[in-house]
Amino acid sequence: SVKMSTKGLKNLQYGRIEARIKMPVGTGLWPSFFMVGANRDEVGWPASGSVDIVENVSLVPGTNGLGPNLIRSTLHGPRYFGGNGLWHDFRLRNGARVDDASFHTYGVIWSPGMIQFYVDDPANIYFVQDASDLPEGGEWVFDRPFYLMIILTVGGEWPGDPDATTPNPADMFVDWVRAYKIPTVPAPSIKWQSMQVKAG
Repeated sequence: SVKMSTKGLKNLQYGRIEARIKMPVGTGLWPSFFMVGANRDEVGWPASGSVDIVENVSLVPGTNGLGPNLIRSTLHGPRYFGGNGLWHDFRLRNGARVDDASFHTYGVIWSPGMIQFYVDDPANIYFVQDASDLPEGGEWVFDRPFYLMIILTVGGEWPGDPDATTPNPADMFVDWVRAYKIPTVPAPSIKWQSMQVKAG
């Protein structure tokens, strides 16, 4: 497995975060782009929280996989993590695949108390989670700094083991990763003027 991370280099809090990626497809491969709470070393996971912006595994027997046309996005936190995370699957449009030569852009719009997930265009929101969606006893842990990670995992509980059909080497191409800050919105200007009112 291989990973790229901004841990110790750059933390983010709020904004629009996206990456343009071409993922590999094959038995035992688990490509993902996600965010991890910057306090993970202090509090552990899932208390730190994590946001799986996109992940994919092949559809093979015994793995509950997704196949090349589906992606999954998930929030993990206290009382909602692993298989019990808050997740949603999205089918790429018009028969598109995660390994298309033209790549796909996967991103989130992250604001206080809410995270929205999209593919290819920020207007294409397919999944929204906010603090009101948590299970009983759950804690919204996403209003603090997070770092980014891109990983191509080989093997593991969800994708299963690679086999003779798995591409070797398996390449995950990342064209770019971008983070946009939320612009400051000026407060409204409130003006008043006196007026005369006739009785009756």
